[in-house]
Amino acid sequence: MAVALLLMVVGPECRPHLTYTWQSDELMECWAPSQPPRVADIPVHERNRAYMCSVSKPSGLQVSDRELLGRGWAACARFAAGEQVKARPALLALLCPQVIGRRYPDLLLSSAQIDRQQAEKEDIARRQREREAREEDARCRDPWPALRTRFQATASYYDWDSQPYGIYDAEADNEEDSAAIWNAESPGILAASGQLAMIFTPTQDWATCVTAKALRSAPPHLRRKGWDQVVEADIVSESGHLVMQTLSASKVRFPNLARSGPGSYRLRLYTRPGVDLILIYPARRAA
Repeated sequence: MAVALLLMVVGPECRPHLTYTWQSDELMECWAPSQPPRVADIPVHERNRAYMCSVSKPSGLQVSDRELLGRGWAACARFAAGEQVKARPALLALLCPQVIGRRYPDLLLSSAQIDRQQAEKEDIARRQREREAREEDARCRDPWPALRTRFQATASYYDWDSQPYGIYDAEADNEEDSAAIWNAESPGILAASGQLAMIFTPTQDWATCVTAKALRSAPPHLRRKGWDQVVEADIVSESGHLVMQTLSASKVRFPNLARSGPGSYRLRLYTRPGVDLILIYPARRAA
């Protein structure tokens, strides 16, 4: 007790001080993020340090940790009083989250909560796109219903960014074939190289209804009347598995378009605004 009383009389040798500093030379002491960390991600006992690591330091001046914190707390008080402050709310939230949260409640959310909210928004948008795509798919009709096969499908396709859709061998490396098509001077509406074919549907503000039919032999010639273009190209499938890329957000699945297994195939495209009809059949049986 005598020792304790003596200490109370004499007092500490120095004022209480922080055990960390933004002026430290150790790399692990501080960091320089582009944005302040979210207050909910930082333990309470580390928020002062996170604030000092994130706050802009006065250039050329030696400012103590205590002074930096004092300026921050003063800004919190002005913010609470409704005054204008230069400090970013996300930065002040590290010092006075209750004050900042009254006006900016989102700043008190953790990164995990933000990620969940974003995932929910993306899920809602995805379901909306799928619903709209199913409605577009339902409006599409087979342009040649008399030519029926179990190996066919119809889906809507939006070409917002002038990108073609493709048919390709599912097990092939199509990098060289893709480069050959894109490097061609004028590929036209249908371009093919090796085991890849691309259909360049003209950009428009509505969906294109795409119907693809896989046949075992060459089909009869459909009247050209009513179609803007009718073009053909060859495509090869070494694996015997030709696929149409997913066109619609509803994820309509097209069947294997290589009806006769591995080999060469002929691809015939009929096209007019809003409608593409694709017929694929073995080239060895072409008329």
